[in-house]
Amino acid sequence: MSAGFTLDDLTELLTTKVGWTNPGSVDPTATLTEVGLDSLAVLELQCVLEDGYATLLPEDELFDASLADVVASVNHNNTNTVTATAGG
Repeated sequence: MSAGFTLDDLTELLTTKVGWTNPGSVDPTATLTEVGLDSLAVLELQCVLEDGYATLLPEDELFDASLADVVASVNHNNTNTVTATAGG
């Protein structure tokens, strides 16, 4: 996994583990809710990433985080948290 966790990896997790059915056009700046994930799907993603990548993704920040924010958080194990950059 030399390239690290990518947007493609996140898209695959969303479709295979979380049940996301709309991966046709992936905008990395879109938030998880903007791409159509409901609260249960966001919680499922949170668990998958915590278990599989040892990355803490706080639910309250995760809803406002873009797809790119989630990818960056997984790749940044020093802080292990999502920092939302999407406009509120």
